Amino acid sequence: YDILEMGIGRKVDEEGLEESAQKISQLIQNEVASGIDSKNIILVGFSQGGAVALHTALKYPVELGGIMCLSTYLGSQSVLNTSTTPINKNIPIFWGHGSLDPVVTLSLAKESIEILESHQYEVKYHEYEMEHSIHPQEVSDIQAWLLKRLG
Repeated sequence: YDILEMGIGRKVDEEGLEESAQKISQLIQNEVASGIDSKNIILVGFSQGGAVALHTALKYPVELGGIMCLSTYLGSQSVLNTSTTPINKNIPIFWGHGSLDPVVTLSLAKESIEILESHQYEVKYHEYEMEHSIHPQEVSDIQAWLLKRLG
């Protein structure tokens, strides 16, 4: 989808975001059809990909294993008001973000998390001293989180 503006109250390419989510949903359906338990599927996304992962998982009609959000933001608040499914209301959410991120600002990430939490989602937030990237400690935290989710 096109990023038209940054910030919570920004103009959002809802159609493009939804189209991206539909494509991810189809990939999930293909994996489930091949025998993968949906509870073993974790959607992971970095930056714009994290926004798509959130959007997809929050409205997905079958229970998923979790969402890993890396240096990202909530793509659209509308998904929380119109499209979420109760089945994924307790989905585990890992959120890693850099305190020095100039692309997706820390304030945008924290606003996104606050909005999710106001809708009763539990977000495990980790902050790292880095810009728009992946930190070695983040990799360790991801590993621990994945092992807890998938055993």
